[in-house]
Amino acid sequence: MKHTLLAGLWAAPSILFLVAPSTAQSADADLSPALVPSGPRLADTPMVMEPVPLGGFAPRAVPPAEPPIGRRDQLFPGADPDLANTLRIDDLLQRPLVDRRKGDDVWVRTLRQRTHFAADGVTVFPVFGPDAPNESPLKLEVVEALVGSSALSVEARSKPLVSADDRLVDVQRADFVESWILERDSIEQTFTFHDLPERGELSVTMQVTTDLVASEADGTLRFEREGLGGVTYGAAFAYDAKGRRTPVRRSLDGDRLTLTVPADFVVAAELPLTIDPPISSWVLSGSFADDRSPAVCFTRRPGRYFVTWEEYTSQTNSDCYLTSFTQLGFQGAVVPVETGSDFWERPRIAYVPANDRLLIVASASPNGPGSGFSRIEGRIFRATDSTAATSIFPISTAGSEKVDPVVGGTNLEGVANNYFLVAWSRVKSTTRFSIEYRLIAWDSFAVTQIETLAETEGFRNLEPAVSASHGDSFLVGDFWTVAWTENVAGSFFLFGRIKARRIRWDGLVPGSAFTVNDSTWCSKPSVSSQLDSTYGVSSFRPSIVAYGVIDPANGLKSEIHASVVSQTSAYPASNVTAMEDFKANVSRAQPTIGTDGSAFVLAYQERHYLSSLRTDFDVFMASGSVVRTGSDLRIALSERHQLLSSTTNDEFAPQIAMERDAHTGLSSDSGLVVWYRDLDNPGGEVRGSRVHAETVYGRPDRAVGRQYCSANTHSGNVTQYGPDTSWLWISGNASVQREHRAYCVGMPDNTFGYLICSTTQGNVNMPAGSRGRLCLGGSVGRYTDQIRSSGTAGEIVTFVDPDRVPQPNGNVAVQPGETWNFQLWHRDAFITPTSNFSNACSVEFLP
Repeated sequence: MKHTLLAGLWAAPSILFLVAPSTAQSADADLSPALVPSGPRLADTPMVMEPVPLGGFAPRAVPPAEPPIGRRDQLFPGADPDLANTLRIDDLLQRPLVDRRKGDDVWVRTLRQRTHFAADGVTVFPVFGPDAPNESPLKLEVVEALVGSSALSVEARSKPLVSADDRLVDVQRADFVESWILERDSIEQTFTFHDLPERGELSVTMQVTTDLVASEADGTLRFEREGLGGVTYGAAFAYDAKGRRTPVRRSLDGDRLTLTVPADFVVAAELPLTIDPPISSWVLSGSFADDRSPAVCFTRRPGRYFVTWEEYTSQTNSDCYLTSFTQLGFQGAVVPVETGSDFWERPRIAYVPANDRLLIVASASPNGPGSGFSRIEGRIFRATDSTAATSIFPISTAGSEKVDPVVGGTNLEGVANNYFLVAWSRVKSTTRFSIEYRLIAWDSFAVTQIETLAETEGFRNLEPAVSASHGDSFLVGDFWTVAWTENVAGSFFLFGRIKARRIRWDGLVPGSAFTVNDSTWCSKPSVSSQLDSTYGVSSFRPSIVAYGVIDPANGLKSEIHASVVSQTSAYPASNVTAMEDFKANVSRAQPTIGTDGSAFVLAYQERHYLSSLRTDFDVFMASGSVVRTGSDLRIALSERHQLLSSTTNDEFAPQIAMERDAHTGLSSDSGLVVWYRDLDNPGGEVRGSRVHAETVYGRPDRAVGRQYCSANTHSGNVTQYGPDTSWLWISGNASVQREHRAYCVGMPDNTFGYLICSTTQGNVNMPAGSRGRLCLGGSVGRYTDQIRSSGTAGEIVTFVDPDRVPQPNGNVAVQPGETWNFQLWHRDAFITPTSNFSNACSVEFLP
């Protein structure tokens, strides 16, 4: 029973985002070449960009005041985070979405249907949504045309041609033109005859192929699937060049549909003569949750977030769309990425500044999910105008299942050596999953062959994650960090060790795979880009890997861990959950992490279990920085347990993009987190919220105090969502040359308190009648000259001057290399007036 609960706990159900009218896609002539045979194409001299200065600071400069909490905002200004965004493609589709493909393929999405145009016929796919067990296409193929006693040639002389305004699709046949007029909620089929060999009765016959059940009522031919909806073929009319009009007789004989124009009308008609029947789809349940699997990235030009997601048209088919948002939340066009017959699962997106290109990848299967046959496909878009730069192209081989695709971009300006890294898990057998990867250039050129990153018999390597970019605009030491779960065959599926490896910008892989966390109960890793500093413990700039770890003794409980990794090793894991709010009976899973080069933002899903509080998953965030402690690198938090979304439904699988990932010259600490709200498996709706890391808007201040000792519960105004302990974090740059700030938040309102410090750590619970835990030992100094009230915000800010640190015998100066520990004592009116302590922070000071 425990494993069943675990599987449900870690499953990732569904989505909806604001979507808006589409702009036309580029014509076939504008599409870049599809994937060509791979081979070396590396420039001799890499482009090197000058760093953008962030500005210097004078010694002892006091950082400007910044609010320590609440630095997040919903993507859509004025929206209530507890209200569903009900805007879907169905709601916002103002005109048909046209997806041009190479060859004969043209796909069009209208309100209730997808339509495939090809020379051998037109196929309509009604969009029934996730309630439909499979697709129910209706194909119409012209097989015969007669006028009087003469047969007309129906041979197609052209592939389907789309007009520049995306309103018309033409197929030129030998003796007439078959056209399709595209409207928001329907398509109209027309046959136009410019010349006739004789005059008499005119008929066009089509072969109908479908599993929908045909019936006729009120002049409308209906092809229906019981309980879901269907396709209507409306009454047809014929008209001539002078506008004269007559009804067309329609007959369905088995699988042959014939339209017949009376002879007297044809005889008198002035050519051209046109036959015009409308076609539309209807769905019995017009409102369904059909979205899931959102992914997000940020582009330096034009300074937009791009969000991609999949939409279920049935349980065996999902399409993929792309939209953009400005940094203020205004939405751009919605464009189709894949609207064909393949199941495009779990799309992911990345950006390279070279020609401002986006690559969207997905696991594509022609037979639906879990069919055992799939490959990784991709499509490149222009970030400047959201148009397709290529058709869909293969990245992996076909055959055995390829799942969990991920893609990383770069920060590098210019075109040379500017690539995407695409990785995925390949299922070779039940006991052998491999991690494979390939480098793809900005124009879809395959830079490398398909390479294997990890593969061993008896191990299932799955759930790869890749950093959004190198985190560096120089082509020196540029690495993507790839992490994945190594599951031992025979153990509980989806859980295992977290492994990692770095891949160089040119596809080379120095060193070997290393273990990030050796517990066999880890899952769902996420990787940040490289940070800006080496922190003095390695010659390589680190990344951060976040992942979930469950407690096998309590299958309902899981926690988030974060580990700092360099090129070939991982530093001790820091348990982020234990540093947050110390609540019991809480499960946290599926983290996503991003960085602005100094600080990081970590979002995750959380729920209470065995409790009446929040029994569904909600989305929270934390932020912090990497700090040095001796020869190790660890995590220091600045924000904890910040609520991003809470509804009565599950919020799942958050994904993050930071603006700095588009280029290191961007000093922004802003990002966007997207997730999906599960409404009806496998569907849901997409949501999003902007977030910020605590770096004081591009200045080098960051969290430098590593939390090492938890606080006891206080008697403040605790909500079911908020922390119930006071929370201390310290910002600055860890230098003895600068003043720092200690923020204590989440305190009881209007409570007095002050900071205490020591070079010695301790752990004494409830000393001298206090309600709190004293985490300092030895000589303890008190900042009694900075006694503060928490006020109505429940916050206190204390200034820490390394030249004047209080001790029992007077102030002392901190020396470089010393470690000092800080905690905040405060009053706490529990049952009777008493006192309490915040958690404790440890800071190793630098020169």
